[in-house]
Amino acid sequence: MQSYAKDYVDQKLETERARTDTRFAELSGKIDTMSAMIEGRLRGIPSRWEMWLGLLGVVVAVVGMVFTGLSYSGGRFDAGIGLADQRQEQLQRDEAQDERLDQILRAIEGLEVPPGTQETE
Repeated sequence: MQSYAKDYVDQKLETERARTDTRFAELSGKIDTMSAMIEGRLRGIPSRWEMWLGLLGVVVAVVGMVFTGLSYSGGRFDAGIGLADQRQEQLQRDEAQDERLDQILRAIEGLEVPPGTQETE
């Protein structure tokens, strides 16, 4: 009877050991799968070097745009300064023209309009 109980216990232990080994193998497979998934996701994330290089590229582009804007606006400013003399000349011509028009209007006001040529409302 003792050998029968011993064999029974040994079979139970072997059965449990087999179940444990099976569960361990399943968990090990799941861990390997999760590890592969994590590595795949980490490959898509840029490294620090790549991030710094990208940031440097953005800074260079922004500085280039700022210098481009400054150079264009500086040229436009200089062109405006160069037109100051021409603007003064135009103002003098406008004043002379205004004076001539005022003389013409005063002369017209002094004229009498013949009767019958005025429009009636």
